[in-house]
Amino acid sequence: LKLQVSRNEEIIEKRRNAAAYLTKRFAENDAIIPQDLGNDEIKPTFHLYLLQIDPAKAGGDIQTLKEKLTERVNETYFNKETGLYFSHTSDESPIELVNALCVAAGIADGEKAKFICEKLTSGELIECSLSMKPFKYDALLKTDEKYKDYILAEIRNTYKTMLDFGSTTVWETKVGESDFHNAGSLCHGWSAMPVYYYHKLLKT
Repeated sequence: LKLQVSRNEEIIEKRRNAAAYLTKRFAENDAIIPQDLGNDEIKPTFHLYLLQIDPAKAGGDIQTLKEKLTERVNETYFNKETGLYFSHTSDESPIELVNALCVAAGIADGEKAKFICEKLTSGELIECSLSMKPFKYDALLKTDEKYKDYILAEIRNTYKTMLDFGSTTVWETKVGESDFHNAGSLCHGWSAMPVYYYHKLLKT
């Protein structure tokens, strides 16, 4: 905990830089209300980026905006050669979370979604954290129920490590306390999703 606290300012500064980058990009469109970067009195932690849209300036209702966003994401963040999405125009690393979100949100559909789901189960993409696995699993199930067995097997293999250590709580990552420079949480509520998927998938 002491180590995590000592790194807090460094972590927030990195998040703030990422938020500032997004704010700069969004400044080109006055229909987008970007994240407030804070001041001397208000100091956000930037754990999430708060993005709002003014529908009147954007020229459409929520469905119209979704269509425009889908088109823009596919134009900007989709690599036609790899068939995968990336998160940054200067880094096209294949990331599980980014591609799972695109499938789950309907940005990728049809054959494109099927191909991405094959990649999500191939082990070739940069793995997402345990708390983000629901986006991956929901994307897989949305595309094809055949992934049910894969999801249950991955959960079983991941959490077996914790059980083998005698843990009565779930960890932040499957690495455990040694992760994040020995600051990994061993009691992490966000990782407690196996019970949901076991209930959802074993009863069907």
